[in-house]
Amino acid sequence: MRLLVESGAAYSFVPLETDTVLSRSAEMPEWNQLHVMGMFPMPREEFRALFDEAITRVNPASGGFAGVFSRFDEIRTKPRWDLGRELANLRIE
Repeated sequence: MRLLVESGAAYSFVPLETDTVLSRSAEMPEWNQLHVMGMFPMPREEFRALFDEAITRVNPASGGFAGVFSRFDEIRTKPRWDLGRELANLRIE
């Protein structure tokens, strides 16, 4: 993600991981990570290609995007993927 931010393909990335979950609704799936990504508008395929290139550059033996994320799919659940937009009228400068 650092390479994607430095190249301008993404604006920011903040990975968060819980230490302890104090409370959750019974209907809410269990989770321990939340990643906040500031993205620029671009087709998903274009971003994935840039991400693949960055992963391969950092670790050529990783298998790129498919190699890394196929392993994640074996050990994680991903109950949500939310997208939001910047509301310029509510921005504080």
